[in-house]
Amino acid sequence: MGALLRHLMRGLRPRSLALAGDLIPLMPPSVVPPAEEEGDVLLGFDEYGREVYLNFSKLPNAHSVITGTTGSGKSTLARSLALSLVERDINVMFIDPHGEHAQFVEGLGGVTLSVEESPPDVLDPAGFSP
Repeated sequence: MGALLRHLMRGLRPRSLALAGDLIPLMPPSVVPPAEEEGDVLLGFDEYGREVYLNFSKLPNAHSVITGTTGSGKSTLARSLALSLVERDINVMFIDPHGEHAQFVEGLGGVTLSVEESPPDVLDPAGFSP
């Protein structure tokens, strides 16, 4: 691995920046194309059209974050994953500050909690000041 990294770095200019994701794919072993195993959740398709699955039981923990640009399918992926997990009797929690998933969560029989828009005053958390 060290020789490969040195070879890849050799062509970079001294002030160039290389990110680990550019050199080594950042795909955990729990994301497995293309064979489906019990407990796998279909994420979508890779660049070759093969199905890509995620097996939460193989992850070190089940905490997840979905990131991406506007319109890239974050909400669609979140809802698809949630539906797949709920069908397997696995608990799911959305942290949804804008409430865009509230109707979906309630439709699955879930509970939604409203979070106060402004944080409490740290100097008066109980709200005693006039």
